[in-house]
Amino acid sequence: MIRPPPHRLPSSRRGLALIEVVLVSVMALVTLGSLFLASSANMHALQHGGTRTDLQARASRLMDRVLRAVHEADRDSLAGLPMAPVPLNAFTYDEPQSVSALDGAVTVATMRIQLEYEPGDPNDGVDNDGDELVDEGRVVLIRDFGQPGEVRTVLCSGVRELLEGELPNGGDDNGNGLIDERGLCVTWDGARMAVRVTLEKLDAQGRAIVHTLVGDARVMN
Repeated sequence: MIRPPPHRLPSSRRGLALIEVVLVSVMALVTLGSLFLASSANMHALQHGGTRTDLQARASRLMDRVLRAVHEADRDSLAGLPMAPVPLNAFTYDEPQSVSALDGAVTVATMRIQLEYEPGDPNDGVDNDGDELVDEGRVVLIRDFGQPGEVRTVLCSGVRELLEGELPNGGDDNGNGLIDERGLCVTWDGARMAVRVTLEKLDAQGRAIVHTLVGDARVMN
């Protein structure tokens, strides 16, 4: 029995089939690459947004605590502060604690809120603690300031050395009427205190994210 020869595609058709396979493979690779880039971009955007959200939350908590301290402070204890537009990065105040039922005497605690450099990153223009931020600070609340039993509480870390837009050049670079103000800056007009704070943090790609918040409070006591 004689079998018919196997069917074979013409050589021209075989060439076209090979080209089609290559084109489909290339298109598949391009599609996968696009999906990967889109996914990577979305992930970076989420990480970037998460970093900014964290900064906003931390700045809000710090601002609320500082404004509450000003609101509750004894006005006379702030009387010696330099007046605006002198920028301050620390202030001491008396906070009423209790009132005696016998003679109405008010017990106070001496408090201090201050910006200081992170312990591992002194003011030398170098990233000493290896977090890729230079000379960053933290805000500390000190209870019973100046007393042997004073208690220190860190209210916020990651405070930028200078307020956003400011440069250490003796000028008002950010146009807010203050010169070379620090990352936590307060100004006092005798009745109200304006508070400015700038936080900084690197996102997952090593990009610096900066957030600034401004608020003010009137002393009530």
